[in-house]
Amino acid sequence: MSVESRGDRNNRRTGSGRWFGGGAAAVRPVGLLLLLLVFSPQAVIGSSLKDISYAALPGNGVQITLTADGPVGEPASFATDNPARLAIDFAGVSSSLAQKGVAVGVGAVRSVHAVEAGGRTRVVVNLVSPVGYTIDVQECRYLVKDFGTSQSPKSFTR
Repeated sequence: MSVESRGDRNNRRTGSGRWFGGGAAAVRPVGLLLLLLVFSPQAVIGSSLKDISYAALPGNGVQITLTADGPVGEPASFATDNPARLAIDFAGVSSSLAQKGVAVGVGAVRSVHAVEAGGRTRVVVNLVSPVGYTIDVQECRYLVKDFGTSQSPKSFTR
């Protein structure tokens, strides 16, 4: 035999109160959770990659500048040896580039391409051979450089 208060019994029968919905008070936490999932900070910011440029550096190096229209956070990156490439992923960032690729042909860098898919923009740097690199994060600009130094470690600086 269970002991219930009259209020609990009435709430179960009528579907009101804490057991079956609880009206607007019970919807608030669920609605807030859904809003947080749908509108993550990256989705609210809505940053996009708007420019890719490059400049030759002394010693046959290259600096690639990736510019966004707002802050996008620190990117993830990885390199492959065969083919020699550097991939930089910007989660939650779209691409508003007029051209998806830029021919470079300086030092170890052949070209740079950007592709948007799966809620991120991936920038791929096609290389002549595997080389080291650094990524300097400066608000809305990302400087990828030091391609002239063979096999130097990758690093991020702020």
